[in-house]
Amino acid sequence: MFLDYGSVSAALKGNDQNHPRPGEIIRPVVEEFAKLGDLVHRYAYADWSRMPHDMVHQVEALGFTPVFALTRARYRKNGMESGVRKAVPLALALDALELALTDGTPLKFVFVTGDREYYEVVERLRRNDVPVVLAAFERSLSVDVVEISGVEPVFLDNILGPPKSPAPGQEKRIDWAPFIKLLLSLELRYGYVGYRGLKDKLDASVGCGNSEYERRRFMDMATQQEIITLEKMTNPKNPEFPLTVCRLNRKNPVVQNILRSSLKIG
Repeated sequence: MFLDYGSVSAALKGNDQNHPRPGEIIRPVVEEFAKLGDLVHRYAYADWSRMPHDMVHQVEALGFTPVFALTRARYRKNGMESGVRKAVPLALALDALELALTDGTPLKFVFVTGDREYYEVVERLRRNDVPVVLAAFERSLSVDVVEISGVEPVFLDNILGPPKSPAPGQEKRIDWAPFIKLLLSLELRYGYVGYRGLKDKLDASVGCGNSEYERRRFMDMATQQEIITLEKMTNPKNPEFPLTVCRLNRKNPVVQNILRSSLKIG
């Protein structure tokens, strides 16, 4: 089990003054996943320097190995100030891949996270036929990660309760008109639009950044705000992995208003 303790704790803390105690996070999670078998390896990742001093000992007492990873740091190079952020996903991914390559016993990998940064490691484990279980807060689980994992995710909301911190991008207001018009034109042309194909077409013209992370986050927000719906259909190139397709949610009032405006109806 690879537990992104820092992001899970932050999601549950929200604006509260105190972090939840390790037992409040670890015990329910262990009870849930002990049903799958013995938890042979247990790792908890966080920037422990930002946590109360006694937390590391509590995590160890609960059977986990605390792994230190910076979440935010500042340094100067050539007179310029730079930052290092979110080293936890990298450390977790490297440890998981190393364990998959070096441990001779069959293992199932469980990732417990409050974040959405585990796309690449899940993909690589799947390539090596390593079974993966994903547990995350429902709002934070990237559609990309779910599609690649090939398993139904386990929602931490049902184990730990809903997160208190604001959802990623919750405060950001998006003009959905360019995106809706793009998807409409693709639907009219092709009949259906694959999730990845649509994601790869996102750019500044629809209000999206150019990085892979920004495109995935934009698609997640479109899904969360019910601008689009996702469906599974048989993948003609690889029937073992169904294709995820996107459709405009024509029942959504935002979509309806933009379609009326663009088509000059009513």
